[in-house]
Amino acid sequence: MKKLASFFVAAMMIISATSCENLFFGKEKNMGDMVYFTFEVETPQTRSQTDTDGNDSYVSSTDGTEAGTDAENNINNVQLIFADQEGNYITDAEISSTVGTRGQYVVAFKSEELEENAGETVEVYLQCNTPKVTVDGGTNTPSNINFLDATFDASSTDTYAKANAFYMTNAQAVSFNIPSDLKPYTSETTPLDLGIIVVERAAARFDIGPASGSSKTYVASEGAYKVVDGLYIKLTDIAMVNISRDQYYYRRVSADGSNDNEVISGVEMPNNYVVDVDWAAKRSGNGDFVAGTTYEEFRTSMSNSKWWTSLSSLSQDDSYDGSYKIWRYTSENTLPAVAAGTPATPVTATMNNSTGVVFRGKLVVTEALASTDPDLKNGLSDPTTYGTIYAYDNVILGNWARVKALAETASNGDKAFSIAYKAAVALGGEDKAKDCGFVPYKPNSNGYEMVYLYWNRHNDNLENTVNGVMEFATVRNNVYKLAVDEITKLGYPFGGDTPPGDTKVEQEEVFFKVRVKVLPWVVRKNAIEF
Repeated sequence: MKKLASFFVAAMMIISATSCENLFFGKEKNMGDMVYFTFEVETPQTRSQTDTDGNDSYVSSTDGTEAGTDAENNINNVQLIFADQEGNYITDAEISSTVGTRGQYVVAFKSEELEENAGETVEVYLQCNTPKVTVDGGTNTPSNINFLDATFDASSTDTYAKANAFYMTNAQAVSFNIPSDLKPYTSETTPLDLGIIVVERAAARFDIGPASGSSKTYVASEGAYKVVDGLYIKLTDIAMVNISRDQYYYRRVSADGSNDNEVISGVEMPNNYVVDVDWAAKRSGNGDFVAGTTYEEFRTSMSNSKWWTSLSSLSQDDSYDGSYKIWRYTSENTLPAVAAGTPATPVTATMNNSTGVVFRGKLVVTEALASTDPDLKNGLSDPTTYGTIYAYDNVILGNWARVKALAETASNGDKAFSIAYKAAVALGGEDKAKDCGFVPYKPNSNGYEMVYLYWNRHNDNLENTVNGVMEFATVRNNVYKLAVDEITKLGYPFGGDTPPGDTKVEQEEVFFKVRVKVLPWVVRKNAIEF
């Protein structure tokens, strides 16, 4: 049974905490006899399924919890909605006054709006800081909106992650029995108590942290990752790809990630799925999301400057331990099971449909290289003159002239790169080097740059060749804390081809290691190795 979908798109209302007026989308209601309810709002902690201790039905991460900042926790307005158990709208009300401690509210409904449901169980839904968006056709009242299908435009974080006005909805389903006799609750001083309603943010958050002290390749004195003696990779910028443009108002879960028998505000479990707007396209295997459709552009050039955030510009400390910096907020993006009705079947939807994080770095040459390969050191130190360099099997050989010289020496003639060089020459020369297994790095104003792609993990199944249920996903009200621990190989050339986007499953070989921790907000703390 479908309980309720994210549903209505309302104009945000600025409500005075002490006002006794009851407004509904700006129109004054006929007050008549009023029935008063009180409830308390518990601001988000956030849940995680990566590590489950079984002690809580909602917050299950053992990575810990992270308190939100004041800008993430502030509530400007609250709207309470009643619906029947089929998801049909009954009525709604705004705050009429506050009583007691912060977070405790009193709302009023017209008695005739509730009389038909007196003695029956209703579903209770809450919205805080409702985004200012509209529905097709201009209808924006709960009664006129299809509860199951309504979404909001998430192309701008101002819609759902604006400072001091983060959009929040039920973190858990809430049912309540309306008393048959409503007369005892017609005074503001004797309201009917709905209890505590836990809410969660519609946004997810990404933080960036430092490499751990146990890193095998990070050299703190260089601020970079050692690839070989004298050669380092220094990460400089970060970007996000595959950002969903649309999002449901309320979290929805189902057995397979589809809209079949979804539960609104249902609890995410190890073998169920959080449903997002684009599940059908992802299940069909359509991974070519480009600008103008559902996702921000990805498969085209990655050189667009609007994408990139300089790592050195991150300055706002997190609330967890202060070693991470808050980077950005984003919308929900999940993968469904491909085989309908088989929740135990591993997800085989392509990873490139999930949200990814791209790290941009540059090659750093130190004096140490002069003792082992002075010619290469001199060449790499002057990229403009030296030109495009080539790597083979994760070894930088130098420019094409040097590749030729190395390949033609007797000692290197039978090596793999020498055989590949001869194959390239047979096909036409340097222009065919890539076709024969060489990786070209063209210099720019920053020298030789490369990128590393990390598909965000939500629930790690610890199997590198199998995508698990909700393994690659970005889920609302989670904080994903990323830190690059190791880089053991060269990255993809920056400014050339984008990283492979057709990966269906994890790769067994890992050369970029990201430490990930997910706590309640929820935070998932992910360590990255490249």
